[in-house]
Amino acid sequence: MSQQQQYEIPETNEGKVEYARKLKDEGNELFKQGNYKKAIQKYKYVFLYVTGLNSNLMSVMSNNMSGNASSSEEKKELSEVDQLQLTANLNISQCYLKLENHERALEFAQKALNFDPNNLKGRLRRGLSYLALKDIDRAQEDLDFCSKQIPNDPLVKQGYKKLDLLKQDYKQKEKKMMKGIFGNYSNE
Repeated sequence: MSQQQQYEIPETNEGKVEYARKLKDEGNELFKQGNYKKAIQKYKYVFLYVTGLNSNLMSVMSNNMSGNASSSEEKKELSEVDQLQLTANLNISQCYLKLENHERALEFAQKALNFDPNNLKGRLRRGLSYLALKDIDRAQEDLDFCSKQIPNDPLVKQGYKKLDLLKQDYKQKEKKMMKGIFGNYSNE
């Protein structure tokens, strides 16, 4: 076997979901160790195992293979698949925030929000990404949403402080620009 780890694809949907959970847990351990790049790799492998499991084709195949699976069991499995994808996207977004790659953090926060538009972690990570990218209005919107849910959260408070500084900086630049524009007319 080469240095690069080889992955086997489990044959059953349940096996794929179980292996995806294992990869997520391994990513969590790497994150705790501060190894964000390797954690991202583990989280991205989650998608290899669960993407497509919630499609209609996989649902039909699953029902045929298991005989008479009830629709409530199927919905539970599907929501677990979506939950794994949501969590993987949120975790990747957090890793990219730690690595200060805000464009990628924003991308994965948005992917997470496609699963759950009101997800608090997703909105906070997207808001912090917008803030780092100096998108004042969108950062404000996400921070306001989070502030309503968790008003005393230190990350939200820190986000507002950065947002206020960004607004002040923007006003200073705008003032300077206006002075430059209208200053030329007063000299004539």
